[in-house]
Amino acid sequence: MLFSAILSLSIFSGLVFLFWKLAARDLSFRHLFWPALAFKILCGIIIGLAYQGKYDTFLYQKAAESLTAFGFNDFTGYLNLIFFSKLPEPGIIQLGKIKTYSNSFFFIKPLSLLNFITGSNYFLNSLFFTLFCFAGCWYFVRTVHKFFPGSTFPAVLAFLFFPSVVFWTSGILKESVLLGSLCFFWGAALNLLYGHGNRKHFWLLLLLFSGYILWKIKFFLAALVFCLTAAWFVLRWLQQKFPFFRKPSRLGLILPVVLLPLAAFIQQWSESFDIQFFFRRLVSNYNTLQKLSTGRPVIRLENFEPTFFSALANVPEAVLSVFYRPFFWEGNNLLYRLAGIENLVLLVLSLGIFSVFYKGRPKQIPGFYFVLLVYIFIMATIFGLSTPNLGSLNRYRSAILPFFIFLLLQLPVWKNMLIRFNRLFFRQAANVANRMRKP
Repeated sequence: MLFSAILSLSIFSGLVFLFWKLAARDLSFRHLFWPALAFKILCGIIIGLAYQGKYDTFLYQKAAESLTAFGFNDFTGYLNLIFFSKLPEPGIIQLGKIKTYSNSFFFIKPLSLLNFITGSNYFLNSLFFTLFCFAGCWYFVRTVHKFFPGSTFPAVLAFLFFPSVVFWTSGILKESVLLGSLCFFWGAALNLLYGHGNRKHFWLLLLLFSGYILWKIKFFLAALVFCLTAAWFVLRWLQQKFPFFRKPSRLGLILPVVLLPLAAFIQQWSESFDIQFFFRRLVSNYNTLQKLSTGRPVIRLENFEPTFFSALANVPEAVLSVFYRPFFWEGNNLLYRLAGIENLVLLVLSLGIFSVFYKGRPKQIPGFYFVLLVYIFIMATIFGLSTPNLGSLNRYRSAILPFFIFLLLQLPVWKNMLIRFNRLFFRQAANVANRMRKP
């Protein structure tokens, strides 16, 4: 056990310092790297302590330990399981409720590999999953700083320090891998579209690798991200080639023309994307989870049926509930209270939308921000219609919440406040540094 701990911590420390050297030490906000990483690690530890021995996070750990034990007994069979999902005879591996075709089975594969290094220690495994998500978020923030330097501080707050975002994407949770891979994907996409130099092949490989992970973890979210990113790339190409498309109003007309064929192709490719099947799944999930949420705060949808117009009628309730519920008086435990306070902050930030119109016509937003807006709205709709339990929803929304906060902090009133705070912060930091240098 001691050897596993020393080995694990040595590898983890090496990865952290390598990432620091490659992606952080040359940045103006590098002083935030270590506090952000410490906060992330702390949240991963708290999740393990709060859910000791139960819920999804320990279910994954237990199933992964069964895979690792099989690997010690039959390493060839283990490799077949990892790469080809070929299971041995029934009863040899205990997966609990995890099905081999599920994203949970994909998730426990790297976890079982880590067990060989960590000695199947939950908290040591947690460090590596936490680091993956942190690396993705930091890479995205770094990329935003590179192409949208005025948006650096909003990105830092949204992805590295907003409490529920950091908490629900730390440790051994699928949300850690989901947000990390999504940030790597869009960071690579930004570099491919706007970047220069000889690193195109690296960015393309990163895009493909993170896209693969994204697809395996949550395929319907990945399908949306792929469609929006492809449409964004096509529109960018049209802007560069044809002056006609450089006006924002005309881009709005061409966007559906690009998205609809992509959506039609994906719908034909898999039954899971058939529109009728999709609505039936939404209603089925909603009804099932509502029955399991008796006595807890839930989203109550009126006459929700598996039809387009029924779903459309419930969209406002669903979307608003995703971001602003539970209210701080709902629920009967500490997590609900904290979530309610955080949602109150989100509501105040959202009121900043009126500052856009304070001095006349709103400014044009970057194309990537428009992609994020569409992504946030569609995913909030899906989450709100399919997940009535506000406790579960608070965790699931971590895939969209940092992007939502990032955009809210771009609103003029908050952006101006952040600029003033940032200047004051760096001025004070510089004064402290100067005093320390004096003999």
